Amino acid sequence: MNPFLIRNMEHHDRIFNYRLSRARRVVENAFGILAHKFRVLLRTMNQRPGTCRQIITTYVILHNLIRLRYPATHNNMMDLEEQNLNVIPGAWRNDKVLLDVYHDRARNTGTQEGRQMRRYMGHYFTSKAGLVPWPR
Repeated sequence: MNPFLIRNMEHHDRIFNYRLSRARRVVENAFGILAHKFRVLLRTMNQRPGTCRQIITTYVILHNLIRLRYPATHNNMMDLEEQNLNVIPGAWRNDKVLLDVYHDRARNTGTQEGRQMRRYMGHYFTSKAGLVPWPR
């Protein structure tokens, strides 16, 4: 999903962009840390979808076990966000093998359905149901 353009951005668009950015960072962290440990995730999985789901679930379970048993080694792997919202990149981002994977970007065009979903989510994030302490 594409963020709103900075030009002519309204308040709820700014909130949407912030929340989208945070969600994207969480997903990048999760996949980056898993791919750093289990390099097979960097290749195309040629199994059936159900088998792929089981493989990924197994990797997540193994990752969680490693995290529980060796918490000190995991803490520097993920991105951290300071109080002033500055992001400190995690160690997984320095992995030379992963650098090639994350610089490939899709075209920056969206569909009508995507733009409609973006508007819906932007309004949700500023409603009472989707409100969070920051940003306001």
